[in-house]
Amino acid sequence: MEVIVVNDQASVTGGSAFVAITSARALAARGFKVTYFSAVGPVDAALAATGNVKTICLDQEEIVHDPNRLRAIANGVLNRSAAAAFSEVLKTKRPADTIIHFHTFTKALSSSTIDCALSAGFKVALTLHDFFITCPTGGFFVHKDAALCHRTPLSLDCLTTNCDRRNYLHKTWRSLRTVVQNRILHLDRRLSHFIGVSEHSLGVMRPYLPDHVPVTLVRNPVEISQSPPADVRANSAFTYVGRFALEKGTLLFAEALQGFSGRGVLA
Repeated sequence: MEVIVVNDQASVTGGSAFVAITSARALAARGFKVTYFSAVGPVDAALAATGNVKTICLDQEEIVHDPNRLRAIANGVLNRSAAAAFSEVLKTKRPADTIIHFHTFTKALSSSTIDCALSAGFKVALTLHDFFITCPTGGFFVHKDAALCHRTPLSLDCLTTNCDRRNYLHKTWRSLRTVVQNRILHLDRRLSHFIGVSEHSLGVMRPYLPDHVPVTLVRNPVEISQSPPADVRANSAFTYVGRFALEKGTLLFAEALQGFSGRGVLA
């Protein structure tokens, strides 16, 4: 059995890339033949040094950083060159003994890469690191109101709501991308398996996922030394680890600290 791990980036730029790279290395350690396919470099040194893993990186630009904005707009919807490169890889594989595991694909690879794998008859699993398989902006969050969004994705109410962190024009482009993804290519209905990362995020998405596609919860790997339980009652500091983004609850976290005698430490 061979596993093809697919992710936008070939290096650790965030949590999803860490999970993708860690899983590829772990599968290789268990004896699986692994191919790691990505669009954006550089290639993680630990990944490159892992035996039994073939790493393919297209050295493309992430769409947000591509100086050619017209190309970025087009590739964000359908990155045809990435799909063509992935198709060449798949010509050397057999659907009967190959599983393709996608992580993130909206920052560079686009829906076309998943589509070419499904069209070639491969089983494809997708880890739901975010909400992009359902929500056009990937967060079920209205940025201008700093509020959770409970609208049905791609409904009239959704399409007419200015919820994007940038502007409504960008929301329109993201909506087009999701229409292509789910209404034209029907990726959400053709996938073999969804992998959730938490009960909470699955609960948000489950009403909008097709019933016939199975879902399994697999928690993200964490590399940390095992220590005895901490006496949290004796702690006086609070720490936030993550990207400073409104939708991640950083403001709520700071507000919750008010009234505590401890000091907040942000990292």
